Amino acid sequence: MIINFLGASYEGRSPNIDASRSVNLYPELTGTQDNKAQLALVGTPGLNLFATSLDGTANAVRGLYTFNGVMYGVMLNKLYSINSSGVPTVRGTLSTSTGRISFSNNGASANGIGGNQLMMVDGDNGYIYNIVTTTFTTIVSAAGWTDVRSVGKPKQVEFLDGYFIVSNGTMSYWVSDLWNGLLWSALATAPVSATPDSIKAVINHRQQIFFIKQWSTEVWSDVGVPTTEGSPLARVPGAVYDFGIASEWSIAKGGNSFYFLCTQRTNDGGETVGVAEITEYSPVIISPPAINYKISTSTTHTNCFGYCYSEQGHMFYVLTNPTDNWTIVYDATTKMWHERSSLSDVTGDVNRHLSNCYTFANDKHYVGDYRNGNVYEMSATYYTDSGLPIFAWRTAQTIIDPNVHNSVFVSKLTVDMETGVGTNSLTVIAVTPYPAGWSGTANVLIKADGSVTGGASTTGSPNPLAYLSWSNDAGHTWSAEYSASMGTQSAYTTRLMWRRLGKARDRVFRIAFRDAVKRIVIGAYVEASA
Repeated sequence: MIINFLGASYEGRSPNIDASRSVNLYPELTGTQDNKAQLALVGTPGLNLFATSLDGTANAVRGLYTFNGVMYGVMLNKLYSINSSGVPTVRGTLSTSTGRISFSNNGASANGIGGNQLMMVDGDNGYIYNIVTTTFTTIVSAAGWTDVRSVGKPKQVEFLDGYFIVSNGTMSYWVSDLWNGLLWSALATAPVSATPDSIKAVINHRQQIFFIKQWSTEVWSDVGVPTTEGSPLARVPGAVYDFGIASEWSIAKGGNSFYFLCTQRTNDGGETVGVAEITEYSPVIISPPAINYKISTSTTHTNCFGYCYSEQGHMFYVLTNPTDNWTIVYDATTKMWHERSSLSDVTGDVNRHLSNCYTFANDKHYVGDYRNGNVYEMSATYYTDSGLPIFAWRTAQTIIDPNVHNSVFVSKLTVDMETGVGTNSLTVIAVTPYPAGWSGTANVLIKADGSVTGGASTTGSPNPLAYLSWSNDAGHTWSAEYSASMGTQSAYTTRLMWRRLGKARDRVFRIAFRDAVKRIVIGAYVEASA
């Protein structure tokens, strides 16, 4: 019989409720009922080195941004432009060396009306890089900018109708002169004061500015007042909402919506309630209770960050908590969640994803590494994280006898997936410890093509393996692993089977992959009896 093997990550308060997890595998709806399956699991994208550590040190890439077809990145206190070959060039020096970067631009004059300015704020100051003159300027002389820094520090920058708009962690915002981020009028400011909490995030959505505060949100629009007379922005009547943001860096735009880690006002305070999507004005909480439980158990939410990207028909919102070392992903196409992780190249442990920031350039997806300053191309055509194995697994739902909840005898399990995905001959290039908490040999061998195998042998056939384990207590403890071949190159008729699997009352199956090959899981079948 077919078992409910595929799906999203919904392990939450207790595995006895739902043990299902999809780690480095995401669900894909196949489209029509005429297909063999209406749902499949697809391997998450890998990373390929594009630019080696921008400044040669082991520090995080603080931000990536693309303007007028050129990629820019910040590493330590330097702004770099990065050409299509991955070669960085220093363009300016910031006053800080840590913390995230907020970017915006006011357009390139070669494409029409524009100021040719890339603006950055870093939590201390603001900076303008002119893409035509290639000059880098720290904003210091503008009268209004003195006010920005006198009671707070510039946190985020956004653009609307020719103006840069900056928040500084207070209840007020400031607006630059038209098409010029070097000039800021002392009059072009206003308090966002329908509620007495501070602005944390600013985003341009549908040609309106959303000022998202700690517990509330206000929507403002351009009413055409010159900056020499006051602020060109005014609140949209009635557009004040009792939701806020738990981390200003969790906000990200994707498609016609934006996403963020949402708070809900309660009297003069509030609480984090999950991940929200905004398409019009009011938020919709898109994270299910299991994901919300995971979020609620976090040590902190303040440094969570998110980004959106689209690939192969899916639009993903990627949310990382660097303190608690996890990355969860919402697929807006299927409305399902999965998890992503990267192995440590030192301990072999499963961690948050390597990506610390994201941009789209050269018709490709790029991310910056949080550990070493590398920039990677991210694509489904890569099967390692720049040489590190991508350790993926699916924990299925519990198999039970729905009538009397007696033990179930499982004589055979067949996992249906694309096979024959083996590669050519292999050579070992590195050894990485086996992931903590999993049974197996002491080391994992990383081979020249990025594929992986357990054991101490330095040679082996190009025969990728899938590893099955199971739990007889609803996912609390696990058996040893038992491997089956995914098929050598072009062995497309290979079948993955495991026999004589014993009995249990709350049986949960888990299948894992470590080799650097294509991963498409279509379903699973069992021969079982109560």
